[in-house]
Amino acid sequence: MASAHEIVFVQNLSTGDTSGILFNENDGTPVNSIIDGAVGVTKAVLLSPKSIDHIFAAVCSGCTVEVVSLQMSPDGVNWCDCVLSDGNNCEVSCDPAVQNCYTKNVDVAVLQYVRLKIGNASTSSGNCTVKLHFTLN
Repeated sequence: MASAHEIVFVQNLSTGDTSGILFNENDGTPVNSIIDGAVGVTKAVLLSPKSIDHIFAAVCSGCTVEVVSLQMSPDGVNWCDCVLSDGNNCEVSCDPAVQNCYTKNVDVAVLQYVRLKIGNASTSSGNCTVKLHFTLN
């Protein structure tokens, strides 16, 4: 029997204070804010090999965030963007002028490690929650 699950990459992440949550993807140093072009990644999460039907979801409140993307890795070291079957990356751009909630159906196989890449927020006062929903079969 299948059951629904989720990985919470960030919960109510303040765009102006990401201390201890986000890291530089090249050298692992902390990223303390994602405003004005700064981008960070979360720690890697091991995804169950039984996971199917993945949905990438982001809720951004009070800010515009240009980079919200799902990355994956076969070994937790070498990372690549998750590329959907249409050739586009599995990403959203949060803009509260358009809407607060964004989802992408991940229509390709996902490698065993996943992480969030997020950044370039317009203000320091907004917050974001980003999750990967899936079913275990």
